[in-house]
Amino acid sequence: MQVHIDSEVERDLGWNFEAQIGERRVTVSLSWADYNHWSPDGRDEPSHVASVVLEIMSELGAENIPLRFDASMVRRVIAGSDERIREQMR
Repeated sequence: MQVHIDSEVERDLGWNFEAQIGERRVTVSLSWADYNHWSPDGRDEPSHVASVVLEIMSELGAENIPLRFDASMVRRVIAGSDERIREQMR
């Protein structure tokens, strides 16, 4: 399923992204803690991290993804997602 980040807003504790997953528009937040967990060297663009999270979340089917959620949700709904995200970040 195609994922597209439309906008990025930095906030005190991380970022908010407006994105398109297929035909569904969602808002995903990414905390500094999760960003550092998935990109420990800090070389990755936050939007790239969010995009990878959304790609993995898309496995649930667009209609099953909440309209607004925190990126950490991926580790609660898709087993092994932390490792998959770090692997795709390479």
